[in-house]
Amino acid sequence: IVAALTVRDIFVQDVERAMRDAEHLADGPSADDDDSRGPKKGELRPMQQWKIEGISKGGDLGALLAAIGACDYTLSQTGAQKLREFCSGHCISYKAIVEVNKLRKQLARKSTDVLVHPEEADVEDAAGEAAPTLSLLPPTAAQEDSIRQIILSGGGDHVAKLSPQVEKDLAKHGIFGYTCEAVEELVYIHPTSVLYRRKPEYVVFHELMQGKTRLYMKGITIIQPEWLPRLVPSRCTFLKPLENPPPSYDADKDDIRCHVGSEFGLRRWPLPACDMSFPKDMPDRFRYFARFLLEGKIFPKLATYTPLLKNKPEIFNKPWVKERVVAVLQPLVDHGIDTRAKLEKKWATDKRFLLNAFSLWLDSEHHDALVLCWPPL
Repeated sequence: IVAALTVRDIFVQDVERAMRDAEHLADGPSADDDDSRGPKKGELRPMQQWKIEGISKGGDLGALLAAIGACDYTLSQTGAQKLREFCSGHCISYKAIVEVNKLRKQLARKSTDVLVHPEEADVEDAAGEAAPTLSLLPPTAAQEDSIRQIILSGGGDHVAKLSPQVEKDLAKHGIFGYTCEAVEELVYIHPTSVLYRRKPEYVVFHELMQGKTRLYMKGITIIQPEWLPRLVPSRCTFLKPLENPPPSYDADKDDIRCHVGSEFGLRRWPLPACDMSFPKDMPDRFRYFARFLLEGKIFPKLATYTPLLKNKPEIFNKPWVKERVVAVLQPLVDHGIDTRAKLEKKWATDKRFLLNAFSLWLDSEHHDALVLCWPPL
């Protein structure tokens, strides 16, 4: 994908015609507008196939990947001469593919420890400069999602959202505007994009291009809004953790988890609540850790004592203060203990840490048994 974006113009398309048609849509329907979803009159059918591939793979970069993979397969099966014929019959620039594969070789040599085995990095292929370093296998569905997330993580400042502002003259042709932080005006999907005349809610674009009357996004990838808080947290404003669903302890991650609503960017687009680590700068994180500790969710041995406690552990999340609450909570805060690993480390040097505090939650008849099992590892 990096190589293809560097070379540009992998596909052979009538860009001028596509732009001319798009720029004049608001003036009235053209003769080619009978089927907004299918191929244009006179459009090369193979290009429509790449559009279908791109839509199924999440956008323009998915189409690029599909085309390069198809060229790899053709080259490996039939050789460079047949590759030239394949490109000619499938709206792909053979010259561009050669340049893409040269760049792929260079990138592979620069990162052999990650991408390929060192002994394979400098292997010369019989097909010469048309051959990549290694053949590209089709990505799995999970890999396609990962690719889109990687693109988002590197392009957080190029996110665009479908605008609620509908321009009727354009909407009847399936053309919709998007808002983004790069410019104040609406931007639109480029007419050569595989997503042209579709309206995904959130996208990330590679670049903006000025047309005669509108700004267009190129190199578009569909993204999910729930990815934004996790992959572009620096551009999100996080709200208070939700009470419903309530925070919980994840034993596998050794972390207090919660659901948090957020807003994206300067335009403060509201995003779906996402599961994330309870903010470490919020004192309530220690309250939840203390609660889950007494509930036996952090150290299962303590679950035996949970039914015997003088108060339910939920009291840690109440506004009032009891001596036994402070006795457990304050040492955790003082020592910055909010994970199982940190508490285990503290017990390695002080085996009686929290023993007296925990004893306050039990009747005296249970104290001897508690001492025998402490620390409850």
